[in-house]
Amino acid sequence: MVERSSYGEDPRLILELRSHYPAERTRYITLPPLSWAEARASMLSNLPFAQAARLFLASGGSPGHLRELLAVPHNGTEMPLPQRVRAQVQLESRMLSLEARLALERLSVHPGPYSQGLLDALEATPYLDELERRGWLIYAGQWQFSDDASRRVLYLGLQPGRRQQYHRQAALQCAMEEQRMAEAYHRLMAGDTADWGTFVNTLPGWTRYGLKAWLGMHENLPMGPSTGEAARGSELALLEEARFGQGFEVEGRHVRWMRTPSMSSASGIIWAAHDEPSLLHLKGNAYVENPLGVGISGRAAPLMLEIQEPREARIIFLPGIQAGALADNALLLPLQEELDVWFRVPAGASIRLTSSAESGLIDLEVTSYRVAPPPLAQSAPRVEVFEFFRSAVEAARKS
Repeated sequence: MVERSSYGEDPRLILELRSHYPAERTRYITLPPLSWAEARASMLSNLPFAQAARLFLASGGSPGHLRELLAVPHNGTEMPLPQRVRAQVQLESRMLSLEARLALERLSVHPGPYSQGLLDALEATPYLDELERRGWLIYAGQWQFSDDASRRVLYLGLQPGRRQQYHRQAALQCAMEEQRMAEAYHRLMAGDTADWGTFVNTLPGWTRYGLKAWLGMHENLPMGPSTGEAARGSELALLEEARFGQGFEVEGRHVRWMRTPSMSSASGIIWAAHDEPSLLHLKGNAYVENPLGVGISGRAAPLMLEIQEPREARIIFLPGIQAGALADNALLLPLQEELDVWFRVPAGASIRLTSSAESGLIDLEVTSYRVAPPPLAQSAPRVEVFEFFRSAVEAARKS
């Protein structure tokens, strides 16, 4: 086993091995980072969920990086930067030309893919070839860091004045591109003042309530949530129709997301409809680090539950909000670290469960049950459920 950097060219030892051993007698295996399940079962087994998730996201699943983070005492919200990890990343970046290294530092202020305009504004375009060849950036429709953990290390290593300058360069470009949420994020990180009250009131739908909750500017939703009580019957099998997107895995009843800023599209699963009404139970843990609560895209819903039939409805989980409903069959619920919620699903409704978080880790157990028929309802366990639909009369009465 040979330890090597993710960046730069193959070290001399590996090149010598490849030149001396025939291909038919040699197999090269690149070990991937630890998965969340592997890390949780070993290095992070004794930590609370939120702390373990935070360390895992900061390390990208690298065992060495995780080991260093665990060795450094830390409190509060500021993630420590272990000196050894910082030295390793800085040493690798020294293999770049000075101009490319400075471009990489400028790019580190933006957690996500880069538009061409942002690459130009941060003066990185001339060095893309070198940064890609050395393994720091990849191109997947847009340029982005190959490893967000390394981006974090570079960002935390910036001097405050330089960091502020780069954020302002990014904010100006985002303003020119009318990327208003990204502009707000960079202005906030630069320490500039902003009229948040005017800004949030121009935002549409759930994004407005999510950002207001993140800022502590709570606003009641137009309607209260529709809830009821149901008798839980026997368990129903959830039949998978499709799964999609990056950073998502399924293991039996467990669904897990490990979302990083490079994942610009939603990931999740679709389950087939039951021909009878059912109860859906989501139970587990969630930790989300979305900038501004809704991401710099303004579309990074941490968790969304949708049904398509008999008519479309969705439930959006957002940190810090109060439960409520919007007029377009959208129910907003608080995303808590420990989730334990039930929903009544109409007959014939397929279920789509997704995350668009720009940074987060969600680990849920999902089960489905029959609604107990009247003869058995008296003796069956009863649960509080959220309803997808309600009449306009009921909505007006509850609001």
